[in-house]
Amino acid sequence: MKAMLELARGLCITFSHLWTKAVTIQYPTQRRELPDRFRGIHRFVLNEENLEDCVACCLCARCCPSNAIKITASSDEKHQKRVLTYELNIKRCIFCGFCVEACPKDALKMSKDYELSTFSPNLLYSKETLLTGPEIIRFK
Repeated sequence: MKAMLELARGLCITFSHLWTKAVTIQYPTQRRELPDRFRGIHRFVLNEENLEDCVACCLCARCCPSNAIKITASSDEKHQKRVLTYELNIKRCIFCGFCVEACPKDALKMSKDYELSTFSPNLLYSKETLLTGPEIIRFK
């Protein structure tokens, strides 16, 4: 008798969901709305002169728990440190956001780009890739 009651209760729940609106998202044409705190791929922020604000302090590389960031710095003609090469290894990155929090100039941000699938085994993102990605963050 108890089994029949539980079966009837389960069928009532099933039938109540039968006439509700579907929540399926048609992915390529419709995009899921992401929360504000979503952490996607890294991007460099451009300032008013369309230059990156990175001063090659290497704090992002030091605080990265998975050692996914490699930076080579050099001095420019005004004797200021600038990034010569910046490599982000996406295979090792855990998207924790520590590098963004450590940046003193807010030169690095996490974008809302979450489509990281590729056929290429090379997942080293250079400075140029992070500057010219699908979502470029500009100074506001």
